[in-house]
Amino acid sequence: MIRHARPDDLDGILNVATHSTLFEHEEMEVFGHTIREFFAEEEPEHVWLVDEHLGAVSAVAYMGPEMADRVWNLFFISVLPELKGMGRGGALLRHVEAQLVDLEQRMLVIDTSGLDGFEPTRAFYIKHGYTLSAQIPDFWADGDDKVVFTKRLS
Repeated sequence: MIRHARPDDLDGILNVATHSTLFEHEEMEVFGHTIREFFAEEEPEHVWLVDEHLGAVSAVAYMGPEMADRVWNLFFISVLPELKGMGRGGALLRHVEAQLVDLEQRMLVIDTSGLDGFEPTRAFYIKHGYTLSAQIPDFWADGDDKVVFTKRLS
């Protein structure tokens, strides 16, 4: 069941993020601060979604508007490792897109890494109709390019 995140989902969201292997320890602290700040301030422009499996948070998506006409960025999407390959990530991504279409948004942007370990992530976005729109060399760190995917929603 995909729904908007609630404050009682905090531990589950952090669990998914920790198991995503996307973050170093310091980055995980920033991620935790971001989600805690969201729940404390209820930032209306940003959206956290969770997917539940057997009553626990199994997947998470976090998105917010860009400083462009009706463009949003999917800052984070991840599924617990033991549930990958079961269609949960695709369902969550389609839910994100449908929600943005309902809000009459026109484009979704997703940034990821160019490192070899992110090849499955990049393949996932291509499989779901995203276009590789840009690659910025050495963006995240030396040797780690920023790869930008986009999809027109309307």
